[in-house]
Amino acid sequence: MKNFNWILSLVLLGLFFAGCKKEDKTVLCGTWKMTSGKYVGPGFSTTLDETNRISYKILSQNHFAVVEMYHDNPDSQFFSAFGTYNFTDSSYTEHYEACNIPSKVGQSLKFKSKVENGKWIIQLKNEGMELNETWICVNRPGE
Repeated sequence: MKNFNWILSLVLLGLFFAGCKKEDKTVLCGTWKMTSGKYVGPGFSTTLDETNRISYKILSQNHFAVVEMYHDNPDSQFFSAFGTYNFTDSSYTEHYEACNIPSKVGQSLKFKSKVENGKWIIQLKNEGMELNETWICVNRPGE
């Protein structure tokens, strides 16, 4: 696990410095912070926000990295992943190259996606589960 954390740290640092070229038109390039999330599945429904979960995505031109942890239990509940992504006006797909949940490596998740007024909203309906998250951009290259 320590090796994975070191690798993830290096990837995040690389993404931070690589950023996006100033002339790049990709609206997702930068650092995004999740402000709210609602999750519904068989037998559960929960809503989280930045007061109980810390979650950031860093996106370069082609790669993403995500890290999240919970304020009330930072040692036991932790998620991190990185890989490549595809983005259109209405969809965002993550392709996992590494993750602290080994079963996700090699998988992809496709979300409905909308960016407007400085907010990025992603939604997923998959196998009886629904996810709705709102993110705000906290840092953009060149700004």
